[in-house]
Amino acid sequence: MNTTARPALLRRGSALEYATLGWNVVGIVVLAVAAIAALKERPSWQRGIAASDGAHPAAAGDEQLSHIVAGPWRRWLDDPRRGGSPVRR
Repeated sequence: MNTTARPALLRRGSALEYATLGWNVVGIVVLAVAAIAALKERPSWQRGIAASDGAHPAAAGDEQLSHIVAGPWRRWLDDPRRGGSPVRR
């Protein structure tokens, strides 16, 4: 490798890493907003929050959250187009 090209390659690599991290943060924010919007529509979620400390749901609320997140994730894992196979339960 040419010693004059190394700094440019390091800058480019760092820029790509930061872009990847930024994109991942955007994905997490979108997921969080979608999950919160879906949970706000469920009366059992609201009752669970009211029954506990006012900020965190009871165990049933945590289970609802896991179903919202795990459903699309399992479908993505099982998608035969990406070579997935059914997840064993």
